[in-house]
Amino acid sequence: MGDMQADLRNLLKWAMVTLPSKDDEDFVVNQITYLGKKAADATVVYPYGYHAVAPAKSMSICFSVQNQEESRAIIEFDPKNRIKRGLVPGEVIVGNQEKKTFVYFKEDGSIEIEAVGDINIKASSTVNIDADLVVTGTITGQSDANIAGNLDVGGNIIGGATIVAQGAITATAGATPVTLNEIKDGYNAHTHVSNGPGNPTTGTSDPI
Repeated sequence: MGDMQADLRNLLKWAMVTLPSKDDEDFVVNQITYLGKKAADATVVYPYGYHAVAPAKSMSICFSVQNQEESRAIIEFDPKNRIKRGLVPGEVIVGNQEKKTFVYFKEDGSIEIEAVGDINIKASSTVNIDADLVVTGTITGQSDANIAGNLDVGGNIIGGATIVAQGAITATAGATPVTLNEIKDGYNAHTHVSNGPGNPTTGTSDPI
């Protein structure tokens, strides 16, 4: 019984990351401290599809593979510096704990994304949005955008490309919303006095 307890103590230990390594090898090996003072190297492991380099002073669970003391591996975490507190059962948050940039999968099924810097999306083909798109800010672009839903822009659309709409484009800056087609028709229908009051009038010489 005593030998089994000793084996279990050697198998799992609390540890702290003291020196993260560069992420330039097949395996990330960080320096850790465990049992209060013992320093050693340990291979970092994550579930498939996840990868990270935890900063110094992050906590970890250290275990010995095949009960060999020199074959150490760690699972890193940092509970004191977690991104957000107060999650409810079923919620998941993934992100950068240092900068508090994250993707938050909420209980109601919505997804919240927050970043302190830019968010860059790169695709070899097309990014498709099949929903209403509400933008509060400025859209600057030099590429094509195909949107199946509505585009509601609270800022400016800036760019040298052409905007083609299958439906109506409505301006709501005034008291009464008006479409571009209505503006065009009103411009084409307006007339000017040619030879003073009471004389024949003519329409615009340059209709749109």
